[in-house]
Amino acid sequence: LLGEIEGELKSLGGRVQNEYRKMSVRMELEKPQLIHYDAFGHRIDDLVVSTSWSSMKGVSAREGFVGLGYDGITKMQERDKTCSEFARIYQYTKYLLWLPSSGLYGCPLAMTDGAAKLLYLYVTKPPGKDAESEQEQENFDLSTKKQHEKI
Repeated sequence: LLGEIEGELKSLGGRVQNEYRKMSVRMELEKPQLIHYDAFGHRIDDLVVSTSWSSMKGVSAREGFVGLGYDGITKMQERDKTCSEFARIYQYTKYLLWLPSSGLYGCPLAMTDGAAKLLYLYVTKPPGKDAESEQEQENFDLSTKKQHEKI
C-alpha cells in the first residue's frame, strides 16, 4: 500500500513547499477584514478574505483532504476489504503534510471532516428511504466531493 501512495505524498510535499506555502504567506499578509457598513451607511457585515484563502477551497477539494477518507474507503473496499482501514490514515497523512502551509484553513476543514464522519456513521443509508435521509445523504456527498465547484 505504501508503494501506491508514496509518489502522491512526495508530489504533495513539493506542492506544499512551493505553491501552498506561498499562498499561506499571502494569507498572512492579507488578513481578513469585516466591513460593517457600505459607502451609504447601510449595515452589510461583509467578510473580505484574500484570493489565496478563497483558493484553498479548491486546493482542499482537489487534494481530497476531506473526501479521500471516504472515497478511499469505498475504493479500497472494492479492491481488498483489509485495506479500507488505511483510507483515513492516508487522508490524515496528506492533511498533516499540508497543514503548516494551510494558513489556518485547516480549522474549517477539520470541522467539515467531523460533520462528514458523523453523517457517514449515522446517516448514510440505502437511497430511497425517505426525503430526510436523502437530504442527509446529499449533505454527506457534498461535504466529501473532490470537485470544488460542487462544494
